[in-house]
Amino acid sequence: MRCVCLSTNNHAETCSDHDESSFPNKATCRRDGLIKLTLEKVTTIGKAVKMSLMQAMEQDRIISGIFRCVDILERDADSVMVCILPVGKGKDASLRIQHTLIEAFCRENDVRCLKVDCPTKISTIFTSAASKDQKDRAQSADFSCLLVMHARSPSNDDQFVSDYCENFMLGGIVPHGCVEIPI
Repeated sequence: MRCVCLSTNNHAETCSDHDESSFPNKATCRRDGLIKLTLEKVTTIGKAVKMSLMQAMEQDRIISGIFRCVDILERDADSVMVCILPVGKGKDASLRIQHTLIEAFCRENDVRCLKVDCPTKISTIFTSAASKDQKDRAQSADFSCLLVMHARSPSNDDQFVSDYCENFMLGGIVPHGCVEIPI
């Protein structure tokens, strides 16, 4: 195990300031505005989000569309692992207002919230799904807001995404920009 620093630009770098004994059981610490996580391999949050989304899709743990997501957030916010808000480059004021309200609701109710760089990339991830049924659903889905529900046994990627969001929430830090998801 090694200590990995996650800076606000979402890049993971090996840290030499701590040894693995400083991080028992994948605990976290904070230093100089960086988030420290113990991981077996260096990864980026973008890759972890992509893998977590793919796994959640295979396990049918994704809710998409603003209105469906709001309904779940109101009824059962505790079952949500993370709320993902794709930031489009368009000038759709109503979507920006909806995202702002959803983000505020998430913060108020301790729901992890993460902005990602592009709804088109999200769509590509889902339309490249293995099964025809999943592809058909993805082509007609609204990717303006996604909820990833908790897994019965979370993967390393799920845990990495959760820890990343949790560290920002606990530290009172609002992440600037958005997470870039690789294609």
